[in-house]
Amino acid sequence: MSGAVVVGQRKEWTADTVMLAAVDPKHARHKPLGLDHKILNVALAVGKMINNDAHVVHSYGQMPFAGVYPGDLEASHKAAFEELLADFDIPVDRQHLIEEAPEFGLKQIEKKLLPSIIVMGAISRNVLTEIFVGSTTEKVIDYMACDVLLVKPDA
Repeated sequence: MSGAVVVGQRKEWTADTVMLAAVDPKHARHKPLGLDHKILNVALAVGKMINNDAHVVHSYGQMPFAGVYPGDLEASHKAAFEELLADFDIPVDRQHLIEEAPEFGLKQIEKKLLPSIIVMGAISRNVLTEIFVGSTTEKVIDYMACDVLLVKPDA
């Protein structure tokens, strides 16, 4: 699994380990196009190693007054999520779409599923972008109790 880094391993991963793959099929914040597939492939490979299936989550938020109606926003995210997952064999009960800013949505699903591992993408940005956009990865590492497996995009 080249391009992957584990942050904060607390315990051994076993078959009863709950694993969560965090994706962003709408490519918010200019995420590289192939990164979601790589995240899911890594999560499925780790799951295979520990005889476990991953849950997958897409959490999205909308800025107020962004000119998009909530129903349209939900429909577009749902369609993008379903299109991404069509390439994978992940049961519907392990697919989670949350209308919440990613850092809050991930915290919400953490309370529900109690994952031991979250697999998510990490991309480098410049300092100015980080000031205005922030880093979801950094927020997740700071606020979630589980291990974080970071997957970098292909160069």
